[in-house]
Amino acid sequence: MVVRIFESKNMQLPHTQTALVMIGFLNQQQIEYLLRSEVVGHLGCSSPDQVYVVPITYVFDQNAIYAHTREGQKVDMMRENPRVCLEVSNITSLSHWQSVIIQGSFIELNGDEAEDALQKIVNRVHPLANTETMVPRHSLQRPQSTTDQHVHLVVFKIAIHETTGKFEKP
Repeated sequence: MVVRIFESKNMQLPHTQTALVMIGFLNQQQIEYLLRSEVVGHLGCSSPDQVYVVPITYVFDQNAIYAHTREGQKVDMMRENPRVCLEVSNITSLSHWQSVIIQGSFIELNGDEAEDALQKIVNRVHPLANTETMVPRHSLQRPQSTTDQHVHLVVFKIAIHETTGKFEKP
């Protein structure tokens, strides 16, 4: 792990004239821990004339990212260009954070593989989103409403090619 310490005598902080900030790289175990601990990341995809970044809920399992969405701009872009990235972070304060960047490929899932992935997502996200006043929106059952029957759910996997991680702490 490479660690850099920066010292600034010009930085004015309460009760001190010197600020020490440590910035370093996360090892593979720390990267995987962060990916398992969080459920929201920022997905980046692109087309020849546009870059698009959007938050998604996800599950990290067996060295892959699993997620779902509805048909739309990001799905169209990922089908056209399957190269994607996902940023996941845990931010305690501006000077105390961890961040992971994943470079990978979009793979649309179907059949049993899609159902298995959706079940992983439900198992991970549902307990975090369920409250007494909220009806869970994640379910393996198809919508009963006639307005929702035309919505196509897209379940996908990001095959991970590379991960990098950094942190900062006081």
